[in-house]
Amino acid sequence: MFQGELVSEGFCPPHGEVLGVGLPHRPWSPEEPNLFLMEIVGDSGQSDRVEYFGYRTLSTTQDHLLVNGRPLFVRGFIRGIKAHDHANLSNLSDAEFYDRQIRIAKDLGFNLVRWHSTIPPAKWLSACDRLGLFNQIEFAPQHKWGGGHEIFIDMDFVRDTVRATSLHPSVFAFSLGNEIHKSGGNETVREALSLIRRESPHTLILDSSGWGEFDREGNDFIVQHIAYFFPFGVHRDMFNSRDCFDINGSVRRTEDHRESSSRKGEGIQAKRHLQPVKPVIAHEVLHYVGLPDIQGLKTKFENLNVPQPKWLPKVEKLVRDKGMWDDYEDIRLAAAHFKGICMKEALERLRMSPLVTGYQMLQLFDNDRYENSNGIVDCFDEERDGIPEIFRAINGDVALLADMPTKCFCVDDTVQVPLILSQFNSDLQYADLEVEFSPADAKDDPTQLTLKDMYVARVGSYPLTTLDLNAQPTEKPVRQTLQARLTSQGKTLSSNNWTLWSFPHAEISTEELMAQPGVTHQINGEMLARLERGEKVLFLYDPAVPLEETGLPLVRDHFKPVIWDRGSQLGGRVFKHPLTDKFPHEGTIDFQFARLIEGGTKVNLDGMPAISPMIQGIDKLARDRMDVLKRNIPDFRPEVTFRRFSYLFEITVGKGRLLVCSFNLSETNLMAPEVAWFARCMLDYYSSADFQPPSRVSLKEMKQWVEGAAAQVNVEPVMNIFWEEDDQPVESVLWWEKVGIDISS
Repeated sequence: MFQGELVSEGFCPPHGEVLGVGLPHRPWSPEEPNLFLMEIVGDSGQSDRVEYFGYRTLSTTQDHLLVNGRPLFVRGFIRGIKAHDHANLSNLSDAEFYDRQIRIAKDLGFNLVRWHSTIPPAKWLSACDRLGLFNQIEFAPQHKWGGGHEIFIDMDFVRDTVRATSLHPSVFAFSLGNEIHKSGGNETVREALSLIRRESPHTLILDSSGWGEFDREGNDFIVQHIAYFFPFGVHRDMFNSRDCFDINGSVRRTEDHRESSSRKGEGIQAKRHLQPVKPVIAHEVLHYVGLPDIQGLKTKFENLNVPQPKWLPKVEKLVRDKGMWDDYEDIRLAAAHFKGICMKEALERLRMSPLVTGYQMLQLFDNDRYENSNGIVDCFDEERDGIPEIFRAINGDVALLADMPTKCFCVDDTVQVPLILSQFNSDLQYADLEVEFSPADAKDDPTQLTLKDMYVARVGSYPLTTLDLNAQPTEKPVRQTLQARLTSQGKTLSSNNWTLWSFPHAEISTEELMAQPGVTHQINGEMLARLERGEKVLFLYDPAVPLEETGLPLVRDHFKPVIWDRGSQLGGRVFKHPLTDKFPHEGTIDFQFARLIEGGTKVNLDGMPAISPMIQGIDKLARDRMDVLKRNIPDFRPEVTFRRFSYLFEITVGKGRLLVCSFNLSETNLMAPEVAWFARCMLDYYSSADFQPPSRVSLKEMKQWVEGAAAQVNVEPVMNIFWEEDDQPVESVLWWEKVGIDISS
């Protein structure tokens, strides 16, 4: 018989069934992790044992995952394999360690942890039962290569694991493995899914995290790679794209989804848009890299008497060798700022998407074994750099979002900003929307507007209102702040803010730029001769000139963050200078630099220590994974790691003066207000008497640097090459073949 009461903590019984129990109507969920105390009484009338349990229902529609009949927006993070987890460095008990991580995750809005290719400990599941956090448990099938890609799954292990864990109410789903291609047509996969369905009909099942055919039927939902782009600018609709479903295609069709027909010079081209009929969760997103807090981590390891990881003294040495140790903390914080604004933008774009109903982030907690700092909490489970506040603001059931393709506009323009609501609280009906708009440094009260009784009962993501913003005309650029807050019955449901920049009109053309004396796209013999004669030279990057012919060690660039070990963009610093003071900035690179950076380059100053940048770019401080795994290069490569990048610098060369700008100043880009304003300010400075660079090098030093520049371009590590190309969602088999990497072993 059942004798029970609601309790606050406990664990679920082992595999088995208790029949004939009348359950109270308070189901378990991450928001309300209701557990009940159950006493099981035998025929003798004596208590056999006491257990804790919780109950809930999981189901799906075409678009939504349902918990107890209510839609769920999955906000997941990853633990498990050593690349995505960290040790219990604080020497806590298991219970204390697990509780702390779960409470941190929930405080930041997360409701699920994906165990990457790992079975979680029983004590972790019990803690999740008590505190309210879903788990996606993932097996790790063996892959056999050679003569075809075969999958081996230990069915006994799958069955035993499901039986041992599935009665925990916090177990959300079982996944067979990570990134299994063509999973829907694999007989071994289908057999394993059927086994899980029989053993655990009350949990959801997933064949593959990351890949699989769009129309496979065996799983309850889809976890899909979306892209390694950044959802801003040209790729702003990244989370609306179904291109990644093309990679595995259809269970029924194996051919390409682009088709064509032609007849007598006329033609038709078509691309099928694949429409999954299961809820879709974005796979391994928001994995943006920062810089490690070298001194802070050293102190923590020392205070806890824990051995430092091998990479920590190596990155310190590299920073010191590059001559950037004294500025490292400022550089690190600038990189953290860039990581934060990119995470916020990507999270907003993700939550606006009609395609996905959640995400699994790589990752929440930093790893102590690797240097690529891509968590938002460090490996001691301590918050850093203000990024967690972004998640507290917009990672809950309700989030206010702004759909802005650009954040820069002319002062005379009316700017339309659609506000989007991502709403997964089934109890809501009406709410009030409060909006404020003002210059960031305004001393007067901001312009305010309140929209009462907004109907917000619909679940999902949808437009709430469109704001028309008008900035006061000014003669200089102004940073603007837009704030919005959604309230109901005196409670704040969501609060968000956005930074915009307004610029005066500043028309300028490439013809006007190139008409100035000494303007060039190449530092060649002619330009060196100008410098030798005491003249001035302005270098402007032109994509039509091959990098190796520019005379500068240039690196291609995009306004997108480093994704784990792909890329070289961690933002930058803007220094006080008569030129940069005319362009709005807070000392760091933000979205007002997006168009200037995208499609441009940056200069590697490692070979010229005398040059101090006016606008500095920050490189990642992490190894390339393929160097380590495939090329037997286990250590850091200084020539392609934490380089001294510059977008804008000036130097006196002998008797001449040189100004170098590697931003994208193309004709199309110059139509943007912020790009035109920057170009006008740069040209005015170059033409003025203020252009007197304080630092200097000899003409001989400059010639040597220019002559060696060609050898320093096009030397990026493998993963950076993919990041630079920016033309495929993820690396294809053909791409790996092109760069000469065999990923089959």
